[in-house]
Amino acid sequence: MRLSPIGWSTQIWNRLRHRAVLLVFMSMTLGCGDCISVNDFVDITDMTVDVPKNDAGTDSSDPDDSGNTTVTDGGEKDFGPLFDFGFQDTDFNQPFAITAVVPGTGPVGGGTIVRIDGTGLEDGSTVFFGSQPVESILSQGKLVARTPAGSAPGPVSVKVLAPDGESRVLTDAFRYVTGLVIQEVSPTRIPTTGGVEVEITGQGFEPGSAVSFSGDPALRVSFVSSEILRALAPPRARGFVDVRVTTPYASAVRPRAVEYFTPLEITDISPASGLTAGGETIVIKGAGFESAMQ
Repeated sequence: MRLSPIGWSTQIWNRLRHRAVLLVFMSMTLGCGDCISVNDFVDITDMTVDVPKNDAGTDSSDPDDSGNTTVTDGGEKDFGPLFDFGFQDTDFNQPFAITAVVPGTGPVGGGTIVRIDGTGLEDGSTVFFGSQPVESILSQGKLVARTPAGSAPGPVSVKVLAPDGESRVLTDAFRYVTGLVIQEVSPTRIPTTGGVEVEITGQGFEPGSAVSFSGDPALRVSFVSSEILRALAPPRARGFVDVRVTTPYASAVRPRAVEYFTPLEITDISPASGLTAGGETIVIKGAGFESAMQ
């Protein structure tokens, strides 16, 4: 049942306010408050009152330009629309509905704070994630709750049970996901030219997952399972890069997971010839040389 601001039903509130206004009006106009009994009360919206006419045979007061006050040929004035206190019945009679759960995903372990959007929501409602109930609070017309632990990854329906016993369900409104973790990246060294397939192992991977190397997207990503992804590394400058995996529901990063190195290249040897006995020093020019090379 939807209530007025003071706790009465809308129907009872409307009838009481109409009759209270009638009592005040007739007491002031007729000066006879004692001659009115409760049983004489009628809805103000159905009432007309005789008003005196002036010498011209018309109502001495000016009618309202908005048309709220009207005078009939018999000199009767309809006061119903004048007594509007601004309480619209729709304010207290919105349809009970839930439209969204934000965010729509969270870890299987629970603990995600979510907001439930809708209309006609009430404080003290119980929220069910699948079959698991949790308490909620009403904030600015929306319910706020903390998700319970889920039984397994996947979508669950969300049900709101109001204090009066009414309930509404939003099917598959929340999705439990496995915590996204990157455990290993192999190989850990690739040339700056890219083009090397990298295998990423971990958990929580999903079809449609994206892989990037310090912001540069992989040239290709293959979903193998929830624990394995394969990505074709893009070309990059020499140095360490972070590897990030982004699923439709979460994102995880492994810092300095891969080192890009300059491919080994020899461009010149000087001198180009020497004694058969050896012992000469030669200079080798090129790229990709490292201190541990022999």
